[in-house]
Amino acid sequence: MAESAGQNESIRWRLQPDLEFESTATTGRYQVRHPVSGERFELGEEEVFLCQALNRTTDPQAIQADFAQRFDLTITADQLHQFYQDMAASGLLSAVNDAPIDETDADAPEIDDDDRLGGAYRWSWFDPQRGFNGIAAHLRGLRHGVWLLAPGIPLALLVLLYNQPQYQYTLRTFADPGWHLLFKLTFSLFVVNLFSKVAQGATCAFYQGRVAQFGLRLAYGFIPRFFVAKRVRSLARHQQLWIAAAGLLTKLSLFVIGALLWRLTVETGGTLGIYSFIISHIALGAFLFTANPLWRADGYNWLATFLNMPRLRERAFQVLGLYLRGRRPPAGLPSGEKYALLGYALACVTYVLLLVGMIMLAISTYLKLRFQGVGVVLFLVLATLAARWFLHRLARQRQRGAKRSLPVTDRVSRSTPQHSVVPTGAVIKKKRGGWLWRLALLALLVTAAFLPYSYDVTGEVTLFPAARAEIHAVTSGILTQVQVRENAWVTPEQVLAELSTWQQDQDLAVTAAEIKRQQAELELLKHGKK
Repeated sequence: MAESAGQNESIRWRLQPDLEFESTATTGRYQVRHPVSGERFELGEEEVFLCQALNRTTDPQAIQADFAQRFDLTITADQLHQFYQDMAASGLLSAVNDAPIDETDADAPEIDDDDRLGGAYRWSWFDPQRGFNGIAAHLRGLRHGVWLLAPGIPLALLVLLYNQPQYQYTLRTFADPGWHLLFKLTFSLFVVNLFSKVAQGATCAFYQGRVAQFGLRLAYGFIPRFFVAKRVRSLARHQQLWIAAAGLLTKLSLFVIGALLWRLTVETGGTLGIYSFIISHIALGAFLFTANPLWRADGYNWLATFLNMPRLRERAFQVLGLYLRGRRPPAGLPSGEKYALLGYALACVTYVLLLVGMIMLAISTYLKLRFQGVGVVLFLVLATLAARWFLHRLARQRQRGAKRSLPVTDRVSRSTPQHSVVPTGAVIKKKRGGWLWRLALLALLVTAAFLPYSYDVTGEVTLFPAARAEIHAVTSGILTQVQVRENAWVTPEQVLAELSTWQQDQDLAVTAAEIKRQQAELELLKHGKK
C-alpha cells in the first residue's frame, strides 16, 4: 500500500547544477565531479540514467518505466526513493523545495519516540492542554525545588549505604515472590512513568508550549506506558532542554523522596515503607536507563536538543550506512562532526546488541533449564516473533523517514512534464526475493526440529507419598542435623539424621573415672600403703 501510494507522488529532488559526467576506461562506468568540493564519485550506467532522468520528469512511474525499458530491469518505488536519498546525501542532488510536507510534519514532535502521534496500540483520552495548564499554574513553585536534588541525591545514597541492616531486612521481605510482589512492582512502574510524563507535560505548558495528547500506549506491543505528545519547536532552546529533562529530574526526585521516606518508616514495618522502597529503586533504575543517550529516551532527547540536532540518530545512521555501502558522506559535513556521528552510531549499535544479547541469553538459559527441549523451541519462537516485530518497525521507520526527514515526494498535486517514452500501461513487477525468506524460515524450523534435546514436557513436580513412615533411633539423644527432606527418595544404609553424643560421652567419662578409682583401690589392697 505504501509503495502504491508513493508511485503517484512526484519526486522533489533535482540534479546539482554544473555536474560533470565523464566516461571511464571501464565500459558502463562514469565519474561525476562535484562542482563545489571537487570530489569525484564513480557511478554505473544505471545510476547515471536515474540521475539524469530528473531533468526530464519527476514522475516516479515514468522513471521506473523508462528504466525497465532501457535496461530490462525492474526497480520499486522504495528502491528509487532510497537511491535518490543516497545521492542527495552524497551532495549530487538538492531538494526542489525544503518546505515541510504537511502541517502535521511541520509541527510534529521530532525527537521523542514516545510522543509521536498515531500508531497502533495508542489510546488518547482527552485534550490535556487545560489540565496541564492548571497543573503548571498551581505547582509552578516546585521548579525551584529542582536545586534541592544536588544535596538530596548524595543524602539518599548515604541513607541506603549506612542503613544496611534495615536494607537487607527489607530485601528479605521480597524473598517470597507472588501476586503481591507483582502488584507492587506494577504499581510502582505506573507511578514512576505517570509522574514523569505529567512533569513533562506540565513543564511544556509552563513554557507556553502545546500539549496535544495524553494517553496510554503499549511499548513493544505489550508493555503499558503513558505518553504525552508535545509541540516544542516554537520554544526557545533552553525551554526545550528543561522539557526534555523534566522526566529525568522527576525520576531523581522520586528516588530521593522514596529513599528518605523508607528510612523514616522502616521501623514501623508498614506498607508505606515497602512501597517507598520499591518506587525509589525503580525510579533510580529508570533514570539510569532513560538518561543513556545511546537509547532513544529522555537522555537522547536532551542531547539532541543541546546539540541542536533534532534528528541526531537518523543523521548518525545515515553516515554509518554510507560508510557500509562504500560511499563518502556529504562534502559539506565537517570532518569532526562526521567522525562524531559515526562513533555515536557505532556506540548505539554496540549498546543495543549487548542489551539484546544479555536479555536473550537470560531467557534462553531459563527456558532451557526449566523446560529442556521444549524451552529451546519456545525461545526460537520468541526470537522469531521479536525479529519479525523489529523488521516491521524498521520498515515503518524507513517509510516515515522517506516522508518526513528527507523531502522525497511532494503531496501537492501538480502537472508533470509530458514524456514521449513513458508507456501508459507500464506494470511494475513485485520485488523478488520473498520466497528466499520463506525458504530460510522453513530451513530454520526443520533444523530446530532436529536439535539434540529431549522434547518431553518437563517442569516442576510435587510427589505426594501414599503413606508416611516414622523413623526412631535406637538410642535417645538430641537431633542435630537432618540430611533428607520430606518426600525425598532414600536408599538402604543412607544416613538420614545425626544425633548428638554428649550424653553418651558423659557416661563414658564417668565410667572411665570409676574404673580408675576401683583399680586404685585394688592396688591398695594388694600391696598395702607405700
